[in-house]
Amino acid sequence: MFDDESEGYEEPDYEPDDEPDYAVARLRDRKIDEAKAVILEQYFSVERSVYYARQIEIGLEKQFFHWITKRALNELAAERSIGSSVERLEHHVAHFYYPIRHRYPRRQIREVIGMIAEFSAPVFTRAVGHHGELLVESAFARTGFHILDQKVREVERVPWTQTGHDLDFLIERDGIR
Repeated sequence: MFDDESEGYEEPDYEPDDEPDYAVARLRDRKIDEAKAVILEQYFSVERSVYYARQIEIGLEKQFFHWITKRALNELAAERSIGSSVERLEHHVAHFYYPIRHRYPRRQIREVIGMIAEFSAPVFTRAVGHHGELLVESAFARTGFHILDQKVREVERVPWTQTGHDLDFLIERDGIR
């Protein structure tokens, strides 16, 4: 912003050798090693299984954060303890992991990709969403809540402006909205 000769320019008060070393690695989380052991034991002791990365992350979410599981999977693949494949799907990239000794992982990967495509189809996801709404409505009824209105922008003639969205449900129980 300032030239060397301009008013307001100050030389840095450190030598170039004193610059912080950003390349210094952070301490490695010991949980990654624990996750690697659990992953190998629980998922890759069977020789003929292919796993979608999210499948393993969700399966271990009570024990490890997702990012710990993901790093453990990446390290195992880099060490060649397990095989890995990255596949580009219609809306995202999918990571698959399988035992090194698996003879035909591509077949199972294609099957899983087919299931992902099937269960990600708009018709299916809309149906699941509609079913979820029906479950919520029946739960309200069973627990004594009354649905006064749905998808509204005002409550008792006062506009709802806090979020800029419609209210999904306006419910009441024991005279309280």
